[in-house]
Amino acid sequence: MASSSILLMPPELQLEIFHAVQKAGDELLPVSQVCKLWRELSLNTSTFWTHISVDISSIDPAVLLDNSFSNDVCCKLFPWAATLLHRSGSQPIDVSVELQSEVYNSSSPIIPWTTAAMLMLQLIIPHAIRFRRLEVVSDTWDPLRDFSASLFDLRMPMLEEWDVTMENSNLGLSSHSDILLPLSDAAVLQSPVGIIPSVHLHHALYPKLAHLSLSGVAHNWAQLLPRSLVTLNLSNLPLNSRPTYEELRTLLLGSQMTLMSLTLSASAPYQSDQPIPDNEKLTLPNLRTLSLGITFAEAAMALATYLDLPALHCLEIHDMTHKNERTWASEDNHALNSLHMYHFYLKVLLNWPMQQLTHLTLRSPICPQDQDNFSALKCDFEAGRQPTHPPPIFSSLFFHCTSLKNLRLIDPDLNTFMAFNLAVVVRDGAPGILPCSALDFLHIETQNLWDLTQFLGQMTVHTWCNQSRLIARLIPTILLDVPPAWGASLCEFLTPRICKKLLNGEGYFDVEMDRVFNLMDNLP
Repeated sequence: MASSSILLMPPELQLEIFHAVQKAGDELLPVSQVCKLWRELSLNTSTFWTHISVDISSIDPAVLLDNSFSNDVCCKLFPWAATLLHRSGSQPIDVSVELQSEVYNSSSPIIPWTTAAMLMLQLIIPHAIRFRRLEVVSDTWDPLRDFSASLFDLRMPMLEEWDVTMENSNLGLSSHSDILLPLSDAAVLQSPVGIIPSVHLHHALYPKLAHLSLSGVAHNWAQLLPRSLVTLNLSNLPLNSRPTYEELRTLLLGSQMTLMSLTLSASAPYQSDQPIPDNEKLTLPNLRTLSLGITFAEAAMALATYLDLPALHCLEIHDMTHKNERTWASEDNHALNSLHMYHFYLKVLLNWPMQQLTHLTLRSPICPQDQDNFSALKCDFEAGRQPTHPPPIFSSLFFHCTSLKNLRLIDPDLNTFMAFNLAVVVRDGAPGILPCSALDFLHIETQNLWDLTQFLGQMTVHTWCNQSRLIARLIPTILLDVPPAWGASLCEFLTPRICKKLLNGEGYFDVEMDRVFNLMDNLP
C-alpha cells in the first residue's frame, strides 16, 4: 500500500526522495533496481552517478588481458567505473582511486601494476575536465608518482578538492623508518624539475581548487605553489621531505588571505642543523581552525612563535613526541622532550588568542607536572589562598580558554585530568574557581578506567564544596567513548550536579543488565 502510494507521487517528488537517500550516504543502485519507473528516473538523473570509486574490487576477474589498450578493454576491465562515467554525463564528478603496487585477480595470475594502472588512467583521465573532488590513496610510492605525473598539466576547471595519501603509519615519526623518497619526480601540484613553477599556470589549470590534503607524500616544496587555498592538510611527511621554514612560509603566504583551516601533523620542519629564521611573524588573518600533530617539540615551538592567528577559534594539539625514536632512546631524552613540550605550551599561551577559542582538542596529552606540585596547589585551595606554586601548564591552558564551549580529551594522562579539576583561588579569601566554567560539551575518550573514575570522583568532591569555597561548574553534556560495561563502575562516582547528560559514544551503558543511554538517569 505504502509503496504504491509512493509510485503515485509526481516524478519530481520521487526524485527529491532519491536525493535525500543519496544525501544520507546511501547508494542509489538498489533504488534503481526496485522497479522500471524508479530505474528510468534514477538512470536518467546524471547527478546520482557522480561518485566514481576505483580499486581492486573494480576489476572484472573474467577479463583476459592482452597487449591491447583500447578504450573497450579499459571499460571491460573496470565495468562499473565505466558505467558511472557514462551515466554521470557532463556532471562534475568525485573520483576516488586506490592504487596498489600489485593487483591480484581471483581467477588469474597477478595483473602487473603497470598494465592495470595504464588502463585505469586511460579510462578516467579523459574526464579530468569534470573532476570536482579527486582522492588518491596508494600503498607505495611508484604508482602514486606515475599517477601524479600523468595528471600534471591537465586542465581541471571544476576541481575543488585534491586529497592524496600514501599509507604508511611510520611516516613522519622517525628518521630510520622514513623512506628516502625521490624529490626529483613529479608529485601532486609539483612542477617537474626543469619547469619553473608558475602561479598563472596554477590558476589556469585549477581555478577552483580550495582544499588540498597531502599525507605521506614527498615533494620538492620549491616547485609547489598552490594559491588561494581554504584548507591545507600536510600530514605524516617523511623527515627528508619536510619543507624548510622558508618553504613553509612561502607555501602559506600563497593562501595568506584565504586560508581558514590548517593541519600540520607530523609535518613541521625539522632540521637540527638549520637555524630558525629570525624574521617577522606570519599572519594568517582568517585562519579559524588549526590542528598540530607534534613529533618534535622544538619544531612546534617555532610554529607557536612565528604564526600569528588573530581569528583562531578551533585548536587541536596531538602530542606524538613519545612515539618517535628519539624519545625512546633514553630517559634523559624523554625528560628533555617533556621540558620542550612545556615550553611549547607556554609559547601557545603567549602568542595565540586562547581566550577566544570555542573548541579545543588535546589528543594523547601528557601534562608535564609532578604530583607534589598538585598536592601543594590543593593545599593552597583548601587554605583559601592564592597558589604558592606554578600551576600545571594544562591548568593554565584551561583557565586561559575563557570562551571554550567544546573540549575533547583523547587518551589523556592522569595529570591532564587533574589539571582540568584543579581549583584555584584568585585572591586570598575569595571562592575558588575551576577552569572552563562556560563549557557546554566535554568529550573524553580513554581506555583507562581507573583514571576516569578518579576524574569523575574529583568532580563529585567539588560538587560537595560549600558555595563560599568554590563556584560551581555544571557541564551540560559529557560524552564518553568507553566500553559500555563500565557503566556500573562509573555510577559509583557520579552526582547529579556534575552534568545533565552523561552519554556514551558506543550508544549506551550496561547497568544491572539494562541499557542506559543517559547514565545520569540511573542515579537515585
